[in-house]
Amino acid sequence: MKTITPNLILLFLFSFILFSCTKEDSNDYPSENIKIIDIKVSYSPLELEITNLIQAHRESLGLTSLDVLNIVSGVAEGHTTYMIEAGRISHDNFEQRVLALINYVGA
Repeated sequence: MKTITPNLILLFLFSFILFSCTKEDSNDYPSENIKIIDIKVSYSPLELEITNLIQAHRESLGLTSLDVLNIVSGVAEGHTTYMIEAGRISHDNFEQRVLALINYVGA
């Protein structure tokens, strides 16, 4: 009985690792119609405060500051609209959003 229990635990852990980290097929998701629109985004006081805290932290570490890109915020808002319309929180079409930003702004 002592050898069965550790073997079952190892089998369970191996199965968990093998099947829990599989790559999702992005073709399973409805198209999000990702649009890259460079518009002026209005940031809330909380968003500005968080940005300032991040910039101050980076400065304290000797790192360069980050640029706030309205384009990235616009893509995020577009995905938020998509999730509201779908009625669920998701990472659907993540690869398409990333590729769109890489191609448009070199993010």
